[in-house]
Amino acid sequence: MIKKFLQAIGGFIVKRKIVSAIIIIVIALGGYYGYQAFFGPKMETRYILGQAATSTIMTTVSGTGQVSNSNQVVLTSKVGNTKVTFVGVQNGQQVKAGAVLVRFDATDAAKAVRDAQSNVDTAKLALAKLREPSDQLTLTQAQNAITQAQQDKLAATSNLNATYVDTFNAVTASFLDLPTIINDLYDNQFGTEIGAGQPSIGKDQTNNTALFNTTNLAYRSQIGDLETVAQNDYNTARIAYDANFTDYKNLTDSSDAATVKKLLDETVVTAKKMAQAAKSEATLLSDWSDYRSLQQGSQIFSQVTTMQTGLITDSGKINSHVADLISLQNNLVNYATAIDSADRTIIEKTLSLQQLQAGANPLDIQSQQLALQAKQNALLDAEQTYANYSIVAPFDGIVASIPVKIDDPVSSGATIATVITPQQIVSISLNEVDVSNIKLGQKATMTFDAVSDLTMTGKVVSIDTIGTVSQGVVSYNVQIAFDTQDDRIKPGMSVSAMVITSINQDVLAVPNSAIKSQGANNYVQVLANVDPAAADSAQGVLATSVPENRPVTIGVADDNNTEITSGLAAGEYVVLKTVTAVNKASTQAPSLLQSIGAGRGVGGGANFRPGN
Repeated sequence: MIKKFLQAIGGFIVKRKIVSAIIIIVIALGGYYGYQAFFGPKMETRYILGQAATSTIMTTVSGTGQVSNSNQVVLTSKVGNTKVTFVGVQNGQQVKAGAVLVRFDATDAAKAVRDAQSNVDTAKLALAKLREPSDQLTLTQAQNAITQAQQDKLAATSNLNATYVDTFNAVTASFLDLPTIINDLYDNQFGTEIGAGQPSIGKDQTNNTALFNTTNLAYRSQIGDLETVAQNDYNTARIAYDANFTDYKNLTDSSDAATVKKLLDETVVTAKKMAQAAKSEATLLSDWSDYRSLQQGSQIFSQVTTMQTGLITDSGKINSHVADLISLQNNLVNYATAIDSADRTIIEKTLSLQQLQAGANPLDIQSQQLALQAKQNALLDAEQTYANYSIVAPFDGIVASIPVKIDDPVSSGATIATVITPQQIVSISLNEVDVSNIKLGQKATMTFDAVSDLTMTGKVVSIDTIGTVSQGVVSYNVQIAFDTQDDRIKPGMSVSAMVITSINQDVLAVPNSAIKSQGANNYVQVLANVDPAAADSAQGVLATSVPENRPVTIGVADDNNTEITSGLAAGEYVVLKTVTAVNKASTQAPSLLQSIGAGRGVGGGANFRPGN
């Protein structure tokens, strides 16, 4: 028992030492990282920059091949569905480079060139018009449009104010008649007796002398229903009138527009309800009169005729007031709408004038420039297609074969002529992507494994129309004729050729490393407030602000630069590389072991030693 107790005590002591050690290590690590935060080495970010500037971008296509053993070139047609219209040479005839050997019917191709040229001319005119400053006439017209809109607003405002005055007067005029009319309606229902001791139409009929008393039970039911409708309509009109009249009494000539408008709407509703009450009473009296006239010896009391005449008069007055008041309601809406419309027109015309004064929007100019470039590219394509309708000698030589004659049909890829040249020819193989950028006459440079210090120039003289398939890969042979001869070049030598497919001069460009992508969009990081003296530093520059991610539209690119067609201006600095480094001027931080050692005994705690 004692032994187990001692073992337990010993285990507790060991565990306590372990816990103490862990606490000390945690304190030491906290001290280390806290020291690092306040006194450790500082990290700084530098930006290696490039500058957007005009440049020439040359795109190329490269391929390898051999110097051909044969110096003849087979010329084939690149167009089809046409016919031969001209043959200018014979077999064995010597020709100069550029001489037309054969022409095809190019009616459609010539029309395509004319249409493309017209589109280019139209785009140029549109761009020129966009760049022109607005003439004085246009500016004056824009200013006049603003003035007219302001005058329209003033007129609508004046009419609106006058209509509120008219509304006040019209409502007042209505209440010169409405009290009398509502009392007439009451008298018809509950007023004095109307003849021969008979009560008015709304009184309770309890004896045989009542106005609507009759032995015809069906008619009594019918006339009772009409009487109920007339009484209900009168009560509805009376409630509306009483509330309306209270509001009217509170109206003054200094009441605001909203109060006048509210009272107008309320009066229209009241007048319509009174008109309905008058109509219901007239229907009741008319039905009773018709029944009485059918009864032999029955009398239509003069008071009934008087009430009918009065209802006609009252209904006419009510309807006249309703028409006037509704007209005023419409005028208030129309003039308020006219004011809103004038306000919108003033804003629109003011912005239009400001745009005219400021000139064309740079984005509109850029958009039109891109449209012009697209039409110019279409013209180049149309001209190239038109050029394909003529077969010309690619170099000086002799026509070895001309197998076509006038009116012969022509299909794409058909052999048209074979020309022998004293110049050497290189044949290279290109894939289907690269060969689509190759055109006859394009310049090329060539280097040779066997003659390392020699670079030759030439031009493309032939392109295979039909490719060769090998292991699922399609390749096309392209033949290049040397511009000059060199005796060191032998048939069969290996050659590397670089064909120049396009040269874009004076375009805005940045180094390729500046272009970044996010999905299908491209952007560059633009740094503002850059000191030009420090911008070229190989170590980069410290920035006072964070670079801006600027969306850009890119064009062609070569091995070094990428064209920027929109989103960037010449002279702006773009980030090529971001470098994060330790500031060497920072205080050297202690090692982890030093931190742990320094942390021992902090606050008088027990030291931890192995073996304790």
